[in-house]
Amino acid sequence: MSEKFIFCFVDKDENGIFKDLTADVAQSKIEYWPSHKFAEGKINKFIKSVLLSMTLNSKFHVPFQEVYYNLHNYPFKKEDDYYVILPSTSISQYSLRYLKKFKQNNFNVHLIALLTDSMHASSPHLNLVRDKLFSDVWYRVLTYDKYDAKEYGFTWFGYTYYSDFTYIKPSNKVSDIYYIGFEKGNREGKIADIYEYLKRNDVDPCFKVIHKKGDEFVKGSSLAYTQNKIPYPQVISEIQSTNCILEMLQENQESQSLRYFEAIVFNKKLLSNNKHLSELPYYNEKYMKYFDKIEDIDPNWVKEKTNIDYGYKGEFSPIYLIDFIQSIIEEE
Repeated sequence: MSEKFIFCFVDKDENGIFKDLTADVAQSKIEYWPSHKFAEGKINKFIKSVLLSMTLNSKFHVPFQEVYYNLHNYPFKKEDDYYVILPSTSISQYSLRYLKKFKQNNFNVHLIALLTDSMHASSPHLNLVRDKLFSDVWYRVLTYDKYDAKEYGFTWFGYTYYSDFTYIKPSNKVSDIYYIGFEKGNREGKIADIYEYLKRNDVDPCFKVIHKKGDEFVKGSSLAYTQNKIPYPQVISEIQSTNCILEMLQENQESQSLRYFEAIVFNKKLLSNNKHLSELPYYNEKYMKYFDKIEDIDPNWVKEKTNIDYGYKGEFSPIYLIDFIQSIIEEE
């Protein structure tokens, strides 16, 4: 009986943090399979978007969405062992009833949940995931957050969830410090205060707080909201043209965000409110600063141009996630 690994995502994630798993180079280790059927035509795409809407499903279970489920259509063979990796975004769009029925019909398929959000974070899709994680359908629940792993009995898989984006060119817009994030967890007020503080100290910030409610500015500040979600390649392009990255964890979140990985991969300074910053790989006190209060931020340090080289050699790639899962299997 041979072992086969399947990455079951909504799409190929060609511009996302898991894209290394769907690249040609990864196909000797893992196969990609779409978690949902592709919808052709405007009407079909619209119907699919309504049935799988996170906003609607967070209020009630929208019926008939199962017609787009696709995991059961994979050609599983009884003589093989399968390990299916389901990121939380895919799990959010599956009903637990479907996952239970699928598991009952496929004894040789092991479902693995993959979390890259904190259980304590304010996240629309995670609200549709949390309760499902405590079902017995899972072979393992893997989390990027070592503190969630300890609290909930999940398995911490380390730092292997950031793909290669070095082919993306820098933006023409240069800045001293860059921030991007959705308005959630009531952090936009703190971000606006930091923005105003930096502006007063002759720092050129490029801050993007994504907000869809129609307000033009963060309350009480000159920081304008960004109305539309920004494609991740554009984020990478803008990060390459900044001197420093601002990481703002949500309240009760204790593990690093993507901003940490971006700083390492693209050799940028990192200004973070992560109290565990000094415990992370590649930590360097010259290039990484923790702050608790605005007064802790040194504007001159933010602006100062420095040649940075963390010595990163691709260790964060999700390709290594497969090796981690194989080590778990071998230990059993």
